[in-house]
Amino acid sequence: MQELNRKLIADGLLSFSSLQTTRRRWLASALAGAGIVAHTPFASLAAGAKVSVVASTMSKVTRVKSVLEVKGTVKLKNHRGKTGEDQRSAPIEAKSTLEYEEEYRFGLEPETAEQDSAYQVYRIAELDNLIEKYPTKATLRESCRELVRKPISGEMATVCIDHPLTASEQDLVESPIATMYLEQLLPTRAIQIGDSWELDSEVAAKLLNLDVITSGTIKVTLIEADETIGQLALKGKLQGEVRSAETKIALEGKAKIDRKAGLISWVAVTFDEERAVSESEPGFKIQARLRVLREQIATISTGHTLAEMVARLDKANTVELVQFDSKLGAYTFVADRNWTTYSDTGVDATLRWVKKNRVVAQCTITNMTDMEPGRQLSIGGYQNDIQKALGKRFGQFLEADERLSQTSLRMMRIVTIGQVESVPVHWIHILLSNDAGRHLALAYSMNAASVEAFGTNDLRMAGSFEFTLKQLPVAPEESKPDENKAVGDTKSAAKPTLIPKR
Repeated sequence: MQELNRKLIADGLLSFSSLQTTRRRWLASALAGAGIVAHTPFASLAAGAKVSVVASTMSKVTRVKSVLEVKGTVKLKNHRGKTGEDQRSAPIEAKSTLEYEEEYRFGLEPETAEQDSAYQVYRIAELDNLIEKYPTKATLRESCRELVRKPISGEMATVCIDHPLTASEQDLVESPIATMYLEQLLPTRAIQIGDSWELDSEVAAKLLNLDVITSGTIKVTLIEADETIGQLALKGKLQGEVRSAETKIALEGKAKIDRKAGLISWVAVTFDEERAVSESEPGFKIQARLRVLREQIATISTGHTLAEMVARLDKANTVELVQFDSKLGAYTFVADRNWTTYSDTGVDATLRWVKKNRVVAQCTITNMTDMEPGRQLSIGGYQNDIQKALGKRFGQFLEADERLSQTSLRMMRIVTIGQVESVPVHWIHILLSNDAGRHLALAYSMNAASVEAFGTNDLRMAGSFEFTLKQLPVAPEESKPDENKAVGDTKSAAKPTLIPKR
């Protein structure tokens, strides 16, 4: 048996360059020879020879280029829409181009799955988007060209090491297919041309960036092979969930295997996908075409390694954060990654903190009319304004304090309790101002049962606020935050700015 094993390797039948790092070595053997006759899986040969060579993880370094083209419609809830009929749709066209280097590692067994991670260095990351005749363009900031993918709070997430990504940057780099999992298209048994196999549901979920697959499967077929390449056909229909939103996918495509590198080197897939509207994101119905080219490289061009960058990320405080940048409102801030913007007119913006498709809290951000430079509202005057606005809903003040934020803005914070239709409600009002007279109000609302889960989210967000303009160029119309609105109401963005994300 040892002699047979040596002969297979000498003949190049087991010639993947990653021979010592993957349990899927049998594929090179299975594809060898003009007849493509299946051989015994290499794992069995190794076991017979009493040599342990099966690894629990797989790792590679690759260069990737992908192009994604999307057409379809985005589905939006109306401002107070709660039913499937109370929605509207907007046409969408988009094209994204990504070029990056990627070092990745993933576990081949359930007990090693938490080791899944990737280090990506982007050379190109750009998106041209057209929604309801409104064109937008998105790119990665230069300071966020180095990213890490790893499990965060039970799901794979892409984060920047030194600076939180914006929501648009996260959408941009999350493709319908996670390239780090492409090798999992390969089967776990010996095959010959014409043979087919189905992907395990957990593997398919990772490959397609889904949280879970509830039904359906992806069928893979070996349709062509010689001594250097193999070609696969992909086809499937499945139903799953993404951040608690139901999605249905039909896909069809092809993939090419580079036998020498043991790599899926090319993929072309078409998708038809329909995603339900959720509390955190719009829904959509789209047709998409994805093309991916990959090649194996020795090292990442930055000289950094995956292990090094994951260690750096673990020491940073950016993992759970998202950067918000309102060009209309002329401000930026950092907040927990569960916050989502539903609307932003420049005068008012509405955000919701959503966990497991449940709205925990809502925040209304309002640009107030500028005051004369140096003039400030007193904390007592601010409390009077809040009590007057709440009217019969007002119960009592719990806290009132004044401080400087981390960005040196004057910050007044008032915590109030009361009732809306006999339901106990907790409000937090924060007023931020500078010496130039600019004033901005944040009004948070949540039911009393959500206060503990919400924690200090308001302080993290408000403390990081920065005005990108010291004064507003044109004073907005008087507008008061809708702090009395029940948390369960829905307000959707009128003009979404990104392609649907997986």
